[in-house]
Amino acid sequence: MNQPPLVLWLKDDPDDPASTAALNSVFPASHIFLPVLKKQPTPTPHLLSLLNSPASYRALIATSQVALASLAHALQNTSTQEPWLSKPIYVVGESTAAAARALQFTDIRGEDSGSANALAQLVLAESRRSDPPLLFLVGDKTRDVITRTLKDGCVQVETVQVYRTCPDERFEESMVDALGDRPPSWVVFFSPSGVDVAAEALARREWWVGGRVRVGSVGPTTTEGLRRHGIAVGAEAVKPGVLGVLKQIAESAKKGKISGSDGVEAVGE
Repeated sequence: MNQPPLVLWLKDDPDDPASTAALNSVFPASHIFLPVLKKQPTPTPHLLSLLNSPASYRALIATSQVALASLAHALQNTSTQEPWLSKPIYVVGESTAAAARALQFTDIRGEDSGSANALAQLVLAESRRSDPPLLFLVGDKTRDVITRTLKDGCVQVETVQVYRTCPDERFEESMVDALGDRPPSWVVFFSPSGVDVAAEALARREWWVGGRVRVGSVGPTTTEGLRRHGIAVGAEAVKPGVLGVLKQIAESAKKGKISGSDGVEAVGE
């Protein structure tokens, strides 16, 4: 009896509010979530000093749940929580929007923007040159797409690092333990940094060599990182998040064949 396809997600858990049943309603499969990176909040005295001056900023930008976790920790140590939570906050994707709602932000924008570039264009459309700056919560590996686009459009933006990203040193060991002797049908990547960390470990796996495993990407930035490593992408999310990738995997699978535990017969890239 053929086994269902196996999808290996290179992240710690689903970032969409979706149960296994919801995932399987999109694409029936077995799902393994495995972190390749660790994001560690790094709230700093500088962040605290900025949060003490909410009137100096028009809005916030956050593109990561970890950034909002760091913000939440910092806000607990200020008396300015209420004015910050009433400001607009620009986000990319459902997971960051959900984290903003959990913090009780009331004006959340950009949830459906789909990419950093699209979010930057939304901010530009809603900004004037005379507006106070936006405060952008970034990590040590956050790309400068949003900052550069806003500055090129003469919109003031100030960045503050609130988390750092580092490799999960147990990734390869955890992958071997999780998969056993069953190769995945799909491997899904979520960031260029994750690609850099995982590519070397994957290259040592026999099942990875030869293109039998299909590759999914959370969006164009990650796809660019995969292509720099010579890795072809079979499905790229239109809307970021686990469900966004899975919908594209399902579409791609319709063009090929699901073949037991070996997964998808290759279709044209």
